[in-house]
Amino acid sequence: MAAQIREHVERLLEELNVSDIMGSELPKGLYLRADKGIEGDCEVKEVYFVDNGLGGVFVITASYIVEATEGTGGRFHSMIETFMVLEMCFRVELTNYINTV
Repeated sequence: MAAQIREHVERLLEELNVSDIMGSELPKGLYLRADKGIEGDCEVKEVYFVDNGLGGVFVITASYIVEATEGTGGRFHSMIETFMVLEMCFRVELTNYINTV
């Protein structure tokens, strides 16, 4: 699994400088930030790695330019903070409900 994550990150962050790697609380997992510089049109990528509870990992990626950090970047953060992994029992109940409708 670690090798797959490393390969994915290397492809995702080609030519970018990683500036932050830390734990994330919302969603709970690992957070990585990389960019091409500080100019307004430089690319920024933020990547969250969240355990899916089944031995895999969700990879959530936000991409924008430095100039859009406060607007688009802020909206991405708001959406990503609402991400949650539902427990297995909820998924089964939902599947049973959908199958009866």
